[in-house]
Amino acid sequence: NNIHDDLKRALEDIKDITGVKPKDILSRLRTADVATARHLTFYLMRSLSHPYAKIAEVMNRSDHGTVLHGVNAIKNYAKIERKMAARIKALREKGYDI
Repeated sequence: NNIHDDLKRALEDIKDITGVKPKDILSRLRTADVATARHLTFYLMRSLSHPYAKIAEVMNRSDHGTVLHGVNAIKNYAKIERKMAARIKALREKGYDI
């Protein structure tokens, strides 16, 4: 799959679930809701087998470590937080294999 097409779809799907606009996800905003939506986007992009470095590049992040941190944060939150587990479930229902 084309990484740019996947990113566009992921951003729209994350917006549907979190209410955070794609432009905010791609911005430098660091509020909790935006950071969570951004981490979910990293997580989705990784689930589509895109490399960490490429995800960082298309999402204007400094390096792959930022993406790795976000992916791990979602994995951890999904285990302990019901709201995050529900968001993951909603994304599965949209067809993501996560």
